[in-house]
Amino acid sequence: MIQQAQPPLLCLAAMFKNEAATVRQTLESVKPFIDRWTVLDTRSTDDTTGIVLRTLRVCENPVVGMLHNDDFVDYATTRNRVLELAEAENAVFTLTMSADETLSGGEALRAFLEAHRYSPEGAYCVMMQTGSRMWPYSRVLRTGAGWRYVGKIHERPVGPNGEVAGPLIPGVLITHTPSDPERKIARLRDFDLPLLTQEVNDESKSLEERAHAMFFLAETHASLAGWCPKDSSGEFVVGGQWLSHQMSAMAYYFRYAQIAENPKSPARDHDKAMYALFLYYHIAEKTNLYTSAELVARLEMFVSAAPKLAEARFMLADHSARLDVRQGLYHALQAVDVAKEARENPTHEAMDNRIEWLSLMVASQCAKQLKKDQQAKELAERGIAAGGPRSAFEGAL
Repeated sequence: MIQQAQPPLLCLAAMFKNEAATVRQTLESVKPFIDRWTVLDTRSTDDTTGIVLRTLRVCENPVVGMLHNDDFVDYATTRNRVLELAEAENAVFTLTMSADETLSGGEALRAFLEAHRYSPEGAYCVMMQTGSRMWPYSRVLRTGAGWRYVGKIHERPVGPNGEVAGPLIPGVLITHTPSDPERKIARLRDFDLPLLTQEVNDESKSLEERAHAMFFLAETHASLAGWCPKDSSGEFVVGGQWLSHQMSAMAYYFRYAQIAENPKSPARDHDKAMYALFLYYHIAEKTNLYTSAELVARLEMFVSAAPKLAEARFMLADHSARLDVRQGLYHALQAVDVAKEARENPTHEAMDNRIEWLSLMVASQCAKQLKKDQQAKELAERGIAAGGPRSAFEGAL
């Protein structure tokens, strides 16, 4: 009896436009780990398509796949078109990648997917990272499982029963490194901002759709604030666009948190509500809206509602240390434990991968002030081992 060959395991599903500067790096990071590829080019005017073909097809180790061309409609519609085209490659799974992204841990990805070739899950998450922020995201979809993207912007894959995330594949990371800040700013300002504002105010949309847009509208304002003009001393111009964007971001984060925390809301999501409220406090900290004493009073109540949010624990420790060193040490050590737990068991919200060593830095400084020199040294050594720069701990060593 002739044994029938198994179908290909993994197909790259990507869409690009004018990404000649970085698309080769993206493709080379995934090429050793894919069996098929489907790329939809949305009318590039540079050499993007040429690089795709030279990297994947006209090369020493070619991979079977197809390059397609079509107009960009919106993010969900166009990504779903890529998934439809990828189905022709008959792979078990698709992996979505974008330009400016690179894959690490491809061996772990293939091993996991091979082991789960016949499992029931329709999607799997991998860890995403940009800067110090990390979060799990469903980038691997099972062909034919009914998962499709929703959202004209900040699209996300959703399962046939409304699922928004699958299990996390360990040891896999997709890193996003923006290569063209000016292009990103222009897109945020000219495309994301007006479209998200329209979505938030469109009462024909469901509350869940409007809340989703509201969170990302806050993110857009916060991002644009970071690119505002600075004065000769390197500070953002007080009272200018920076403050306007920050205040808008605060308002939308707080509004989203109210909706997502309402028990009767179809958009209820306690974890994301707490994360949005933390981002509200984060901006309040940057804009000096509250004193340290006012922040500590608010954060002490907040961490009881969000005990697993490491960033909030760190902020509480940092401001407590300015008021009472003993309290600072106590809260910093708690923040270390919460950060370690978040790293080992991530939720589906973004987390700052520096929090563990930053908390150890605060703890070591507090211990040093309390003349607990041996404890300060031990905490500093733990902080360096957790990824902190040695320069941040020199005073405690």
